[in-house]
Amino acid sequence: MTSASINRTGKARTTPHARTAPNSGTAPNARMARPGDLEPFEVFQQAKDGDPMRHGGNVMAPDAELALHYAREMFGRRQESTRLWVVRRADIAVLEDPDLLDPPLDRSFKKPGGYVMREKLAAARERAGTSKPAARSEGHDRTGGRRAKDPA
Repeated sequence: MTSASINRTGKARTTPHARTAPNSGTAPNARMARPGDLEPFEVFQQAKDGDPMRHGGNVMAPDAELALHYAREMFGRRQESTRLWVVRRADIAVLEDPDLLDPPLDRSFKKPGGYVMREKLAAARERAGTSKPAARSEGHDRTGGRRAKDPA
């Protein structure tokens, strides 16, 4: 299995992801396509350096080399991408097992909902034997003493 990426200069770079059969250039379990058969290739694009790669769409091509050219023509001709990844759809592995996708531990404590301070403060006041403080008056200086005092 290989994936290819195209940088802004238009040079294609192919990265091997699995062992290839000796002297064949194809993965050992790759389906041999008949000439003229089109297969889907998924295209991921990066708008600016540092941005994440996002799915841009797909192209239909008979082989990986033409898929690179089609992807460059469709997703790179208006300089809307700095990098493209072109991957054969059949080479994408899908993980749908809910047992593997659910976290193994309960991490509900990391969620902010359900944490109410009022009950804890009321319980602490009851233990200390104090009451809730009265609301502040309207004339209270909330500036920390930085407000100029009226000479009146």
